[in-house]
Amino acid sequence: MEKLEKKLLKVSMAASCTLSLLMPNVAMAQENDQATESVQAEIYPKPQKMEYLSTEGMKLEGTVNLVVHGEQNEATVTKVKELLTAENISFVEADEVDDSQATILITTDASHCDDCAAPANADTAVLEEEQGYILSASNDENAKGEINIVGADEDGAYYGVMTLTQMMEQGKEDGTFAETVISDYPDVKLRGFVEGFYGYPWDFEDRLSLMSESSKFKMNTYIYAPKDAPYHKDQWRDLYPDDKAEELRQLAEEGKKDNMSFCWSVHPGYGFDYSTDDDYNALIRKFEQLYDLGVRQFGISYDDLSGSYSGQDHADLINRVNREFVQKKGDVKPLIVVGTRYCNGWGPDMQTYFKPFFSSLDDDIVVMWTGANTMSASPKKLMNGRRHRLA
Repeated sequence: MEKLEKKLLKVSMAASCTLSLLMPNVAMAQENDQATESVQAEIYPKPQKMEYLSTEGMKLEGTVNLVVHGEQNEATVTKVKELLTAENISFVEADEVDDSQATILITTDASHCDDCAAPANADTAVLEEEQGYILSASNDENAKGEINIVGADEDGAYYGVMTLTQMMEQGKEDGTFAETVISDYPDVKLRGFVEGFYGYPWDFEDRLSLMSESSKFKMNTYIYAPKDAPYHKDQWRDLYPDDKAEELRQLAEEGKKDNMSFCWSVHPGYGFDYSTDDDYNALIRKFEQLYDLGVRQFGISYDDLSGSYSGQDHADLINRVNREFVQKKGDVKPLIVVGTRYCNGWGPDMQTYFKPFFSSLDDDIVVMWTGANTMSASPKKLMNGRRHRLA
């Protein structure tokens, strides 16, 4: 037994010595692996095209010269400043590029100046797409680092900043992040969520948080339509009391901060009197209250109505609101509507209800359709097929 214990002790000591000899080498190997690890970034949603210019990445050295050309959304410049502050990068704002400093240039006008032009290795076709952008991050020409974001429009420039945010947040502790050229645009133009369910609505803080967090991943639309919120459906004619109105004002303001459209939707389906202007005027009063609170997109919902309803009546009301309220305001985004028939699976007859409803609507009105059933995937082929069958 004593011999066995001595043998085990010798083995244990030998193993300890071997391990102690190996550990520095393992540590050195890990350091070498980290040093040679390719600096990349996982961007979500996945860009249309992303090309890395190096494996070692890049940094922004010293104070950054922040230059903005062209029209920009309210949120764009604020977000890039917040990003630089969070990354402990000092910056100054300037009108022109200074090649002696690290630079971030954001533009919505590629023809503004030579610095605003898209890089030669980018796919400039994305600048023909709504919400498209090109992001170039490199230290090849400017050793202190240069980032150019060229937006096809104001939204595109903002999404370029959101992509840059993801890149820098995934960077190394020493401030190194991916050196890359990204050419991108969204296939789906409206991205976000509908609070349109039955039961307890979300609370105010949850709504604010959801808008703030989802906008980081380029969501751009929040449709407010909770079925059991009284001023959305059952008491739609009544104006909001002051406390509830203040919450909606803050939601609209949060949307501006996050470049997300807060779309307030009404459900006036039950008991609407189409024979006089009384209910129409009540609807416009309600929309005017929301407009004064800062809401700049509206919806009209006719989903889940029981009984018999006229698709033509629904379409005529929507068109009237569009022409006499939305279009006259000038700064309100297109109406988003849903009919009583909103999927292939069930609802009022396609020919007697949905065809006159859909075919009569103004071209600038957005119609929601959920696909084969209420909860289903909605591929582009299916959506286009529905349009062809109604033609």
